[in-house]
Amino acid sequence: MSVSTDKLIPSVLPSKEEQAGVDFVKILDDFDPSVLSKDVLDVFAARNPIVTNFGSEIQYYRYEGVVSVVPDYPVEMRVNAGRRGARYDREDLIYQVTKYEQGLKNAYKNCRRGLIKAIGSKVCAFIVEKEAESVPAEVRDQQKADYERWEKYLREERYSRHYEEEGELYFGRPVSVSEKIVRVRKGVRKSDGRYFTQRDFAKLIGYPIQKYAAAEKDDTVVDDELLEKLIMICHANPYYLYDDDCDAEMGEYDGNAVELGDAPAIIVGLGVIYKWIQEGKPRSVCWYDVSE
Repeated sequence: MSVSTDKLIPSVLPSKEEQAGVDFVKILDDFDPSVLSKDVLDVFAARNPIVTNFGSEIQYYRYEGVVSVVPDYPVEMRVNAGRRGARYDREDLIYQVTKYEQGLKNAYKNCRRGLIKAIGSKVCAFIVEKEAESVPAEVRDQQKADYERWEKYLREERYSRHYEEEGELYFGRPVSVSEKIVRVRKGVRKSDGRYFTQRDFAKLIGYPIQKYAAAEKDDTVVDDELLEKLIMICHANPYYLYDDDCDAEMGEYDGNAVELGDAPAIIVGLGVIYKWIQEGKPRSVCWYDVSE
């Protein structure tokens, strides 16, 4: 059974009922993950296993005649991801606070939700940073080498799965907008790490459930309102959703999970979203030119 954040860090979060004078950003900045027990840290770690490497399973692959263990992300890569996630979530909290100050509906609830998410990111960043302190330089170098070999295997394996159609050579298959929407939903997790159902996700983004369910199956019913909700609420990569060229960076969708290589589908910073808005929300852009 999952444990709520209120119980993990009692007396830290403000009341669920709106109350005046709450400084959400100060609560986040003053929160110190180092005071948490190992059991509590483990619960937070399980919520973001990509950053914390919590519960990693051993898998194997064969490449160039040698069977090797599928490597985890190198610790330095995970440190950067943890810090980036914590920074993005803090920026999002600040954005939610500005909406609260404007007196918008449900803004207090969104601030509290953003605070919980930002605290989780801060804790996970702390966990991986502590791990990095204990990893010797030679181990880091080996992690990088193992991961580079794994990436080389993936690239060669991916491009070896080509097929011919009508005399042309294709690599993989195009990914529909509907599949991209599913990937975003699967990439946004609940506090206990589980996927959102279609109904819960539609409620989260404030979109009619019938229209959302149809959009996951049929590209023709997908509208800009839905895509913009995925971008502004879930921080989905707008260039990924609107640009077919992004397909080259995506893994194949199997109808059940977010595959390796789908990270660009979500978790972009506000800088990427603001740039997309300033560019006039174009439908035809080059994702590779996006930088923060």
